[in-house]
Amino acid sequence: MRWTYPIGRVAGIELKLHLTFLLLIGWIAVGTWSAAGTLRAVLTEVTSVLLLFSGVVLHELGHALTARRRGVGTRDITLLPIGGVARLDRMPERPRDEIAVALAGPLVSFGIAAVAGGAVVLSGQTLDLATAFGPDGSLIQRVAGQNLMLGLFNLLPAFPMDGGRVLRAALGIRIGPLRATRIAAGIGRVLAAGLGFLGLLGNPVLVIIALFLWIGGGLEVAETETRHLVGDLPASAAMVTNFDALDPNDPLERAVNLTLAGSQRHYPVVANGQVVGILTDASLLAGLTARGAASPVAASMSAIGATVAPGEKLADLLPRLNGLRDGVVAVADAGGLRGLIDRDNLVDLLRIRNALVGGPGQVETGGAARHRPNG
Repeated sequence: MRWTYPIGRVAGIELKLHLTFLLLIGWIAVGTWSAAGTLRAVLTEVTSVLLLFSGVVLHELGHALTARRRGVGTRDITLLPIGGVARLDRMPERPRDEIAVALAGPLVSFGIAAVAGGAVVLSGQTLDLATAFGPDGSLIQRVAGQNLMLGLFNLLPAFPMDGGRVLRAALGIRIGPLRATRIAAGIGRVLAAGLGFLGLLGNPVLVIIALFLWIGGGLEVAETETRHLVGDLPASAAMVTNFDALDPNDPLERAVNLTLAGSQRHYPVVANGQVVGILTDASLLAGLTARGAASPVAASMSAIGATVAPGEKLADLLPRLNGLRDGVVAVADAGGLRGLIDRDNLVDLLRIRNALVGGPGQVETGGAARHRPNG
């Protein structure tokens, strides 16, 4: 079952909605009806939440568009019950760029709060948080209060909050990104433990936020450690160079025989020296079930998730590889297919690199592809 669905594009960036967001709307609607018993109250609360998440989208767009100006793309923005997540292709390498990207989101939130606050003052309403979040607060008061709190909360110096990223970048100038990430994530986990304790006293939302901080910080540390291990290695260092390739007209039976004779799981489909698709173990089994062993590979193959140059930095490839359904990319240049990279051989490389940290020697990996032709 899919949990995220695209709902549109903003500034060329795909916007996705996580299904649990709809559960949040339903929970708020039911809770408001139980407490107030009027359709007007329900509509007011639901509208308030939708306005808050509109601010969240703009907050994440602030990150994404600032990153774009610094040469970093954004794959998508996903709306979750606890906020939004903009998935960048990679984090900016220069600390000052990371600081700029991290601060862009809160600055957008403060800008929205300032505009809404000005509208509150001009309309003669009271500008304070108690009124904004109270039962008599108007929608424009809530917009001002919500975006002010959104900006302030994200500036907490705890990973993976925006403030934690600023802290990580600032520390990284002196002690390097790996130690800086560990320190910022450690602060984030202390904050998560505190929020989790308060949440157990009666606020389940704080427990969810605490889990997000704890898990998110751990993932960021793991990603930074991985980038540290691969260093400046090119994509060619992690590619499999000894593999069988299939022709689009080959029967699936040939892939079955190759699989039984060896350990290869993914088969590039090559026509006229160019990669035209990939036959994974899952698509092979699905094809055998639906069309039989005599059916052509072309009927069961899927599009290759990505094709990269041998010299592309492996560290920049990691986020893209994790985002692919099949978890496999082709490595090719003007001369044609050079190799394949999938999650399994990448894990093997990382294990070897980890074992060599602090050791006496280095391992030379990668090389020209030596795939076996058809026939």
